[in-house]
Amino acid sequence: MVGLNVTTPRWTGLEIVCGAMSGIFREDSRGKHELVPFYGSDLPCISLELVDDDGNREGVGLTLSADLDKARAAAEKLGRLHGVPVVDLSRNIISARQ
Repeated sequence: MVGLNVTTPRWTGLEIVCGAMSGIFREDSRGKHELVPFYGSDLPCISLELVDDDGNREGVGLTLSADLDKARAAAEKLGRLHGVPVVDLSRNIISARQ
């Protein structure tokens, strides 16, 4: 048996990212995945992403609302848990809109 060489990423930060979802993937009755778009408007969301030394990202949280205070509190807890600083990219977006 050949062993797998698996490297665990070294997380260097946690980012708070604002975005909007335009649709969701779901499985139909035949087991195929399809994109179901949202009609009328996009759904605001806030994503929490761990970032490694190479800039690779892994999503660790997603909220389907615009409650930034709760997302920031969750990010602070996750940042402490993983021992990484939190970068709030949402602040730049919000200040640019004002």
